[in-house]
Amino acid sequence: MRRLPGVIVLLCTATALGWGPDGHRIVGKIADHYVSEAARPELAAILRLYHATSLADVSNWPDHIKHARPETAPWHYVDIPVNADRYDPDRDCSQGDCVVEAIHRFATELGDRTRSISNRADALSFVVHFVGDIHQPLHCAEDNDRGGNDVVVLIDGETSNLHRVWDFEIIRATGLDPDHYVDRLLAEFGSDTNVLAICHSGSVEDWANESHDLARDFVYAGLPESHQVGSSFLASCRPVADQQLFKAGVRLARLLDACLATKSDTPQH
Repeated sequence: MRRLPGVIVLLCTATALGWGPDGHRIVGKIADHYVSEAARPELAAILRLYHATSLADVSNWPDHIKHARPETAPWHYVDIPVNADRYDPDRDCSQGDCVVEAIHRFATELGDRTRSISNRADALSFVVHFVGDIHQPLHCAEDNDRGGNDVVVLIDGETSNLHRVWDFEIIRATGLDPDHYVDRLLAEFGSDTNVLAICHSGSVEDWANESHDLARDFVYAGLPESHQVGSSFLASCRPVADQQLFKAGVRLARLLDACLATKSDTPQH
């Protein structure tokens, strides 16, 4: 089996991974469900280069290469000040090294049929991963705490941090594997016209602003003063995490349609 370029196969700890590996697989699986028939042939051809059959299969590569390619690390987040009104590219992404501009850049590369299929495969993995990252609220907010990484919390007496709670602990607390998690999200939101309407509106910048507002108004505002969190706290956060994961998957499918769908067909969801 051919590996994604530059991948060193290793076991990564969950603290290093945005949404955690399960979260990114969940986003990829939801996108697999919603991507249009018009985009599937070209998507399948790109995935076959790496013996992959789903977007979930390539969803975690950008986390695996961060140590080998440190220049990619800033592409996973955008430091919008928590008390700011909205994303300002001059303030928050002056060099283009943030998740907002990374999504734009790699979506353009993915849709460029003059590029090699290998380059487009890299771009696909980056797009899949970064659309997941931009929907994690703490990847789009900064309070001089590295997006919550420096906010110490206690979970059942164990030391953790607020960023890890949102990357990993909320999903883990459900006890569901990615397949069953996706089944639950599709059952809950797949027929919700309000949620689907939100998924089909807005730009990449809007997605970042939405996550930033959730970080300000829900994640930081809802943290107990004691910083002690348990199962009830994680359960109270799950509806927001669920909607963000679902929206990420549907929006990813919409973006892939724009990059890969044949021009003679109009994508339908």
